[in-house]
Amino acid sequence: MRIAWLLNLDAEAELAAHRAGRATNSTGGSARRRQAAARATLARAVGEGGLLGPRDRTLDPETFGPGTGGALAGLNPSEVAAAAWMPTPLARSILGSVGLELDGPPAGVLIEANARETFAALDPLPDATVARSPAELRAAVERAPVPRSGIGASDRAAWVLRRSLCCAGGGRLIAERWGPEVAAWGEAALADGPVEVQPLVDIVDEYSIHGWVGREGELRLGLPLCWRPARGTKAPAEGAALSDVEAAKVTAAGREVGIALGGLGYFGPFGVDAFRWQSADGALRLQVGTDVNARMTLHFSRGAPELLPAASAHQEHLAEG
Repeated sequence: MRIAWLLNLDAEAELAAHRAGRATNSTGGSARRRQAAARATLARAVGEGGLLGPRDRTLDPETFGPGTGGALAGLNPSEVAAAAWMPTPLARSILGSVGLELDGPPAGVLIEANARETFAALDPLPDATVARSPAELRAAVERAPVPRSGIGASDRAAWVLRRSLCCAGGGRLIAERWGPEVAAWGEAALADGPVEVQPLVDIVDEYSIHGWVGREGELRLGLPLCWRPARGTKAPAEGAALSDVEAAKVTAAGREVGIALGGLGYFGPFGVDAFRWQSADGALRLQVGTDVNARMTLHFSRGAPELLPAASAHQEHLAEG
């Protein structure tokens, strides 16, 4: 059976609008360019870092929508299974318009599973917090930021503000101090949910672990993956490989997140990010749960190719296997 993939990489924006009860905002130019580049990578074969099996195809959410015919011209819908970056209401509608049924959790579950505040306490950075009002956000930003290590392009201390539902480096603001720009950004962000406030730290290596939660809560995990090793002449000399203790910590975080997602009623793919960073005293620290994505991820086929929907089976079958 072939799989038709809908790579709706703006899924978090859709969920944010759904939660706020408004229409989804149009994606800005820079975000569209990032999504186009990511979509091109994901549309490759699994062995090349993409999501596609030998006979799979992608359906571009930007070139067709509900009511558009011919997207599966020449194919029998009964011989095609549907899969998506995230099974949002719009993704189900788009795929339904071409005769394909996309399974997935309700929108409310997707929102809670992907909101940053849901897993903010998993392994927080020093002085990290979640602000739920303008007053809380101002108080958080007016604190003295955590000192930097000096290995980055800049050594200025600052706070990283992130929207509740965001991805791929979007939906965030670097704030060195409180001011009108930060206040305006915060007001808009808080309209969509809480804002996570973290110290800006100097990241050395980045990792992830991927998994799949079945309908009955059963959990399958891949192995920890280093997807961005140390770069730059000022980075520490230590390699990107995780020690056995560190790998166990990343795996434990993946398991904890998977179990929690199942408890929320979520089923499907997920990814948990981690990174190693250098503090002002020169120590290297491993932080886990830095991002939790209850959906497909850019590195899923590298970290857990065995958990991808099989070309010969429906997505549900894999999750229950």
